[in-house]
Amino acid sequence: GSASAWPPPLDLQRVSGFRQTKVESVAVAANGTRLFAGTSEGVLVVYECRSDTSEAIRTNSVELVLIHTLRNGSRDKKPVSNLVAAESWRALIGIMDSCITVYDMWTTRALGQATETKHCQLMCIHEPSFQLCAVNKKKRLLVYRWHGDNTTPLLLQYDHALPDIPLCMACTADTVVLGFKKMYVGMLG
Repeated sequence: GSASAWPPPLDLQRVSGFRQTKVESVAVAANGTRLFAGTSEGVLVVYECRSDTSEAIRTNSVELVLIHTLRNGSRDKKPVSNLVAAESWRALIGIMDSCITVYDMWTTRALGQATETKHCQLMCIHEPSFQLCAVNKKKRLLVYRWHGDNTTPLLLQYDHALPDIPLCMACTADTVVLGFKKMYVGMLG
């Protein structure tokens, strides 16, 4: 028999309706039907991805329809970066105004900011274990647990000093891996 190719070939489609410039970060949710975009000027918008409009059907494309502007930009022109759509948490999380900021993904209501993350450089989450990790300019690794409460969605669990600011990081339920200029470090929780 014939073997099928894996991964299957991508079906690339044209996207229309995207009006943002200077995009810094994007996140997609709800099986690709909602797109969040953050810009280098601090703007955060939400689009609905539609393939059922007459234009989308006619051109075999996806049309983005702007449904909400969550932020019109920051006074300091700080970027919206590291956007993550954590669907099981119902949360859109990102670095905004240099802090970890959380929005309800569906109501688009702001849930809060983790002020300890001021001057945040990096962020990652491990959705199944409800863990979020952030690194700030003071060379601190901050580990949070998603609480989901409307007043305090993130609870600080650990605050660790680091030898330097990592260039990248990833986390699992019990490990944080940090990539520095000349080495990688695994921290067990």
